[in-house]
Amino acid sequence: MHTPPPLPPPNEETANPDDAQLLQATMQLVCTDFELNQQESVVQHQQQGYNATWEVLCHWLGGQIAWMLQHKPGVFFQALYRLDVQEKWVRQAFRRFSGQALHLSLAEIILQREMKKVHTRKLYKNERKRNNSTSSNYPDDETW
Repeated sequence: MHTPPPLPPPNEETANPDDAQLLQATMQLVCTDFELNQQESVVQHQQQGYNATWEVLCHWLGGQIAWMLQHKPGVFFQALYRLDVQEKWVRQAFRRFSGQALHLSLAEIILQREMKKVHTRKLYKNERKRNNSTSSNYPDDETW
């Protein structure tokens, strides 16, 4: 496994708890989908009292993307396909940017897609809880 790139200095702005939770869930999903270890540097960053921010996650993921494009491009593009990232956005990023700007652009595209997934799952989970608590006398494993 490769060593993640260092994080930028902490941003002094803190997100509200809901945003921090959404960002954390998004980052966990990214790590799962890209088969990355839970990133020690982001965890250390949070243990120092800083919330995960969009900027921190973009820089961290941008570094991961740079490494993957150089060493495992096939794995990277397969992951984009599995994540259902729109191909036109990826093509546009490759046409418009290079180097670190490309990596950050791809990171933003991926994080937006993953965040949308987390948000949608949360909505359906809450809706299911609401529906089950008001209309069902069956155990959870017997409902669909």
